[in-house]
Amino acid sequence: MRYGRQAAGLVALGLVGFVIDRGLKALALAGQTFGPADGGVRFELFPNPDIGFSLRFPAAASLLLIPMALMAFVWLGWRWWRRGDLVRSAATMVIIMSAVSNYLDRLRHGYVVDYVSLGTWFPVFNLSDVVIVCGLVLMAVAAKRKLGS
Repeated sequence: MRYGRQAAGLVALGLVGFVIDRGLKALALAGQTFGPADGGVRFELFPNPDIGFSLRFPAAASLLLIPMALMAFVWLGWRWWRRGDLVRSAATMVIIMSAVSNYLDRLRHGYVVDYVSLGTWFPVFNLSDVVIVCGLVLMAVAAKRKLGS
């Protein structure tokens, strides 16, 4: 039962992250900026037509392949849920929620709304990107623990 509560908490956290990310994207789209303009951490709109880590990918292909990847994650999450692997299932739900946030941007604006820059040494990103990476790390840790037991 402990894992069930953790899984529910993780999904709730993912939902909160989704709402906060959408709000921050709305601020960026409205022109809000803060932080130094000459480098360092900066908040402003950075339209990103690329996929993760600013990798180039044809826009038409991403509009087709992203929903396919989301469906694969839905299937994985459902499969893990049925097997009682609640942590990986919840991590999958968090990833899906964050990916949907970015996909909504792509559908509405033709690009993902990124709003955090750490300077020229790191790609721009948003909260959904952070949550996706954390979800993937959690899935990997849960898988390793499952293999070790």
